[in-house]
Amino acid sequence: MIYDPQINLGTARAEYFRRSGFPLDGGYSERWIKVKVWHVPIWLPNTEGRRRAVKLHDLHHVLTEYPTTWRGEAEISAWEIGSGGLQKFWAGWWLDLMNVAQGIIINLGGVYRGFMRGRQTRNLYAAEFNEELLDSLVGD
Repeated sequence: MIYDPQINLGTARAEYFRRSGFPLDGGYSERWIKVKVWHVPIWLPNTEGRRRAVKLHDLHHVLTEYPTTWRGEAEISAWEIGSGGLQKFWAGWWLDLMNVAQGIIINLGGVYRGFMRGRQTRNLYAAEFNEELLDSLVGD
């Protein structure tokens, strides 16, 4: 998924949601989220802490182009840990650690590359999500 650097993050995020099969709001308003573990659905509460983190996490998917697959989630989680700033987002920290743990089993090389890429870049966790962020261009 390569996004045009001249479009804004809001437009790119809407396309990311569409391509990933997510609701128009990314599922942020849902009380529960469904995660499949080896084809077995598990329902988890969509806590306020998770919502705060996942709004930025979804923008990270757009900016880094990691897919929403098991392998891709392990890679982006390693990237987020490597690039830092998760201290304010405990739910995001916990979810990233869980994704890296499963990634070590199924995608060790991708986890390593994601972490090392993160050590050389920054992420959006230094700020809180706000709607103005969506007006920024992907290329910025």
